[in-house]
Amino acid sequence: AYIDASFGVHPDMRSHSGFVASLGKGAILAASSKQRLATKSSTEAELVAISDKIGHALWINNLVYEQDKVLDQEAAVE
Repeated sequence: AYIDASFGVHPDMRSHSGFVASLGKGAILAASSKQRLATKSSTEAELVAISDKIGHALWINNLVYEQDKVLDQEAAVE
């Protein structure tokens, strides 16, 4: 997963965050949004981005893990 933020790019000084998750060589999820919080530095904007998007990364990780378990069980049955 790749996460990035641009500090204070909106008129109200809120930052913008982006997130891309890949599986193999292809992107499977991409999101871009204005941050809900106004931050005081680019470092803080990056931390807010990580905090906001880590849930997406964990969800994808769990999805892939569960799908792998299902595929392993199906192979064992055959």
